[in-house]
Amino acid sequence: MRKSTRWMLALAVAVCCIILALHVDAQIGRTRPGVRTPTVKAVAGTTSQLGFEGLVLKIQADKSQYLLGEPIVLYASLSNEGNKAVGVLDFLEPETNYVQYYITKPGQTKPERFLPYMLECPDTGPILLKPGQTITGTAKLFMGQKGWVFTDVGTYKIRATYLGRLNSNELRLSVARGSNAGDRAAGDLILNNREAQRFLYLEGGDHLASGKNALQRVSDEYGASALAGYANFALGANLSADFANFKTGVLRRADLGRANGLLERSATKLPGSAFFSLGLLGQLNKNYGVLKNTAKVNATEAQMQTVVNGLSPGVKQFSGHLLLMRQGPAAQPIPRPVPKGFLPPRVKGK
Repeated sequence: MRKSTRWMLALAVAVCCIILALHVDAQIGRTRPGVRTPTVKAVAGTTSQLGFEGLVLKIQADKSQYLLGEPIVLYASLSNEGNKAVGVLDFLEPETNYVQYYITKPGQTKPERFLPYMLECPDTGPILLKPGQTITGTAKLFMGQKGWVFTDVGTYKIRATYLGRLNSNELRLSVARGSNAGDRAAGDLILNNREAQRFLYLEGGDHLASGKNALQRVSDEYGASALAGYANFALGANLSADFANFKTGVLRRADLGRANGLLERSATKLPGSAFFSLGLLGQLNKNYGVLKNTAKVNATEAQMQTVVNGLSPGVKQFSGHLLLMRQGPAAQPIPRPVPKGFLPPRVKGK
């Protein structure tokens, strides 16, 4: 490539970066003097600018005390308590980076920014949040880029910010080592295995063989532990869908019989989390639907409603969001033979 061509390409990239930076800077309200803030097409079909007036950001948890090795999921809400509509970004999960979470660990005074395990790039613009309306989201804070977050006993302080401008309330959650041998052993299996942590976060993954085996031990050997429900949910959800394991070159089909066996182990002793409890029952409900077991579909729907009715008022407002998360298309066993030696396509030159 000629030197002049390389310079032209570099200049084009630089110009694109500057334009993108100016656009993002304008959208979050930090416009330079004399620069007009552009409007963005809203999801609802209206034109909306981002704003902050009247907005209140809150974060909540299922409870205030957790076990070592127990996945912690927070619930975030953004409410318009003002008297006029405001344009907002309808993504409160940490993966989108619109809401950032900060955690102060036991014995520390300076909060650390939570770095999510993966990032998502939504392709939709702002929506118009009217007075009295609220949007909700969830935050899987137990697993990030650096691994398991809550590794020490003690009190953690958590807060969040929306677009770096709007601060939430502060939560204080305590983490303790299990009081019985089963909880301690199950917690150690999770804390000492990075793949088990990823398996819980991703809710499956045959390629995470070591983590899958560790969680299977939690299920089989420590079924009475409060942590077994989380393991059974992830293991059951994993078997509820086809999975292409690119490490082994094998395509595994969904096994609803085994999946339901694992999920049913915890259906009467659900995890201490609305996120996981409704996730477990929702997965069972979808699986029963595929198997056309109407009686069990109705039973799980009734059980899900019982769970919702028993939630604290603060968490109950998120139940609709959580139920929608679990209403995706049900697993459909594919009536064709599994190809032997399934391998991903080779990339030319690799």
